[in-house]
Amino acid sequence: MNFRREQLLKIIIETYIATALPVGSAALVARSKLNLSSATIRKEMSFLENEGLIEQPHTSAGRIPTEKAYRLYADTALTQSETRLPKITELLERLRSSNLSKDQLPKQLAKLVAEITGETVILGFGRHDVYHTGIAHLFSKPEFSERARVTTLSLVVDRFEEIVERLYENVPDFTIAIGSQCPFGSDCAAIFTSAVMKKSSLLLILLGPLRMNYRYNINVIKQTQAFLKEI
Repeated sequence: MNFRREQLLKIIIETYIATALPVGSAALVARSKLNLSSATIRKEMSFLENEGLIEQPHTSAGRIPTEKAYRLYADTALTQSETRLPKITELLERLRSSNLSKDQLPKQLAKLVAEITGETVILGFGRHDVYHTGIAHLFSKPEFSERARVTTLSLVVDRFEEIVERLYENVPDFTIAIGSQCPFGSDCAAIFTSAVMKKSSLLLILLGPLRMNYRYNINVIKQTQAFLKEI
């Protein structure tokens, strides 16, 4: 893709992440700094749609990103230099200076990450030891408001231990699974990272919808991973 199309796709993705509403050409004219006409933007949107990067949900005039678009966006974010977020640095330092035991610390860290990101966090301490927090964040997402999706998501939550047990056998260092690649379901995305604590592996998973804020969440998890490796 050329620069103009890359920028338009980035705006579509980030606007949809922020609003959960399909993005139309009028919104792109208002948000784009490329000084493009509505006709030009519609033409470029048609190209992006033909490339399988955006799609039209139902009869809406707007477009939403596809799994392919999120994959491209997340991979691009991974290649960029890490941005250390001051607020997270401060909160992690407070946690480091607390009197929590090595057993309590990961759970408090999980709660902190869930609060910061507004997503669900799952910890695997071993093949049969799983902890999760922030489930309400997942169910509160507008894309999971439909009854059928709520039912499907509930079944996934019931299988957390089974899924984590399977993943724990091959703990990734840092991986992003999106849509069809996500073991928690095609409507979800997950960021996996690992660390070694007390000579045993710890698996940390950030779980959210396809529409999760990849750039921000990647930075949060990278800082969290660094923190885990230091304690």
